[in-house]
Amino acid sequence: MSLNAKESLDHGVSSVKSCSQEGSSLRKLRILVVAPLPPWHSGGVERVVGEIAAELGAGKKATVEIYSGDLTSSTTRIWNGIGVKTYKTKEWRRYASFALFDAIKRESKNFDVVHAHGSGTLIPLIAALAKGKTKFVVSPHYHPHASRVSLSALKKLYDSLFNAYVLRKASRVICVSDIERRYVQRRFKLPASSLVTIPNGIDIGRITKAQPYDVDHKVILSVGRLEKYKQHQLTIEAVNHLPEQYRFYMIGEGSYRHELEGVIRRHQLGKRVKILSSCSDDEVYRWLKTCSVMVNLSEIEAFGISVLEALAAGKGVIVNDKLGLAELARKFENTVIPVSSKEIDPRKLATIIEEVANAHISHVDLTEFQWNRIAQRVLEVYSDVQG
Repeated sequence: MSLNAKESLDHGVSSVKSCSQEGSSLRKLRILVVAPLPPWHSGGVERVVGEIAAELGAGKKATVEIYSGDLTSSTTRIWNGIGVKTYKTKEWRRYASFALFDAIKRESKNFDVVHAHGSGTLIPLIAALAKGKTKFVVSPHYHPHASRVSLSALKKLYDSLFNAYVLRKASRVICVSDIERRYVQRRFKLPASSLVTIPNGIDIGRITKAQPYDVDHKVILSVGRLEKYKQHQLTIEAVNHLPEQYRFYMIGEGSYRHELEGVIRRHQLGKRVKILSSCSDDEVYRWLKTCSVMVNLSEIEAFGISVLEALAAGKGVIVNDKLGLAELARKFENTVIPVSSKEIDPRKLATIIEEVANAHISHVDLTEFQWNRIAQRVLEVYSDVQG
């Protein structure tokens, strides 16, 4: 087909779509979302899956079902108006199971789009293999580096064998930041037209309405999993160089908790550094309104929801100058302060913490990150790939 002929055909198709727009809008798209864990589980991917599904369902813009792995049991339930089916699995299986594979293979023909999340798991792979002819979208939440050096070789093998296959099968790849999109495009040699950047969102209204706790000290806050790559230990060591009025609170759970407790004991900071474990969203928002500064020194964040949540609470943030966190620092200059975790020492970090904690924080416009707007952009991707 000649270029002119193709352009004429595209124009004709566009005209037909325009004329029939009212009729096509009568049928809602049917979306099957496949995730590592269910949306009520505490985690960044699960938050994204749950919030977008709930927004689309509440707005009656799409019919959404969620299939996921589960570490405890197989269940079928309604969550925030969304049908969720979980299939019991193990973490060492990377949340996949034969039962989940069979369910996707059996039911995918009843959906317009299958949307899989989490390239660090086997979930997108089994979705790609089981989806049949249904259109396929992937949100990789991709980390270019392994969380531990010992896993680097395995990650390279996994990327070349599995993630390359999955991403090339996708009609569209949704990345949460431009830096993630560039890494994914280069590493897997994907056409630029197959990728789109749609950031994660936050619940601005609930954060704004949250009431701070009544405390008589300055709070340094960190929200996220307790893993080595999150580098909470750097902030713990910095507390040694801060005035007594400063306290450091970590909200989260993870495999590195025991080591962090050892750092706290070694520096005799038991009265000034606390691990609050898992908190409800409302409790997290109250701590965000209570704190004087948020710290996120993670090495491999594709985005950084907690950074935006802190900004919505009117707090300054200190981040590691890498990947998605560095991108947020460039976007919110003078409010999100980047540091190099590889170069900074505890005394210098303490100085920066004190400076940010005492600084006047200007209002930041975060309307583009409201979940309803994020959900609308994802829906547009679904409509585009469905044609």
